[in-house]
Amino acid sequence: DCSTEINNKRYYAGLSVINSEVGQSSVWIEPIIYSEDQLFYNRASLQKSEYECRIVHRGNQALNNLEHLITEAKKIAQVGLIQLVEASNEVISKEHAIKYVDSLDVVNARCKAILADMWVSQEELTRLKVAEDILKLAKELPLFQKSILEQKASAITKIFW
Repeated sequence: DCSTEINNKRYYAGLSVINSEVGQSSVWIEPIIYSEDQLFYNRASLQKSEYECRIVHRGNQALNNLEHLITEAKKIAQVGLIQLVEASNEVISKEHAIKYVDSLDVVNARCKAILADMWVSQEELTRLKVAEDILKLAKELPLFQKSILEQKASAITKIFW
């Protein structure tokens, strides 16, 4: 129920809930920002700020902790929308964008060249535009690479910092 429109595209604040599949009785609850074709999350940044995404769900204490975690994640997701709006307005240099992508080990040279070529013709690059272009590229990659690249795209927007 919390969304905003940026460049004729609707973005929503939401939660990702992932239950452990390996019998560890744990669940991850993370704030996310999403649109119909893109997902922004930044687990690395949240963990650096000591936000606890994971909870072990054994015993009676778990339910209260889970409710608290959901409430906090909702608040953070709503702030994430504001940060995404800021990223849509924050101009960065083409050189900075290219240098950022060059630093990503998961992106091969061909993909880096594709992004650099796309950005050369742009008059103005924003953090959100760079992230969206990286996310488009991520769709073509295997799952393990895609997940890393999604996190890196989210990081350049400064979402959840």
